[in-house]
Amino acid sequence: MQRKTNSEIISATFSQGRVVASYKEAAKAFYTKSLFGEIKEDKIMYSFVEALYLLDQGNLEVKEKKRKLSTASFIKKAEKKDPNFWVRYCVFRELRSRGYIVKTALKFGADFRVYEKGIKPGDDHAKWIVFPV
Repeated sequence: MQRKTNSEIISATFSQGRVVASYKEAAKAFYTKSLFGEIKEDKIMYSFVEALYLLDQGNLEVKEKKRKLSTASFIKKAEKKDPNFWVRYCVFRELRSRGYIVKTALKFGADFRVYEKGIKPGDDHAKWIVFPV
């Protein structure tokens, strides 16, 4: 893995069961390029699976009460909030590593909506919905 500079690493906080970053330079540029997260009220909200994926790739650091979380401690916290977290993460990681854009699909009654390669959310509808088991 290529080492990132501090200006390339997005700083986020784990608070109230969510992972949130300010919509500033690094986060804004990364969102535009990769479409990770969801913009709400001048912040980027990351799902747990997105956050772990970015943490694992070296693009994100997650803090809780000013303390940087390790990957293992982040996984423990995510599993407390979502007992099926690991299964969801494995499916998410596989789809993202193959180049698909994967977004949550809770309002559709599924875990993920998956867009064809090259399609951005909002440009067209997701082609698939996914239920990891």
